[in-house]
Amino acid sequence: MNTLNRIRQFFAHRYGLAEEEVQASTTLDRLGIDSLAALELMFELEDQFGIRLEADSRGIRTVADLVAVVDRQLAAGCPKAA
Repeated sequence: MNTLNRIRQFFAHRYGLAEEEVQASTTLDRLGIDSLAALELMFELEDQFGIRLEADSRGIRTVADLVAVVDRQLAAGCPKAA
């Protein structure tokens, strides 16, 4: 399963959305995720993927942006700090 599909399932479960609503081009705003919710989302995704995400999430506006950040961390082998 690729990162986009895992994130789609995560959003569907966490926010009660249909997976079809969560497309790569969908903005986080459209999904009802404000800046505070985005911060919480980052912590949850760190747990979900076992990675450490960058503290600055201002550049993340769409689901595709989020997927790119997660994929970059997975590729870099940046495990979550113990």
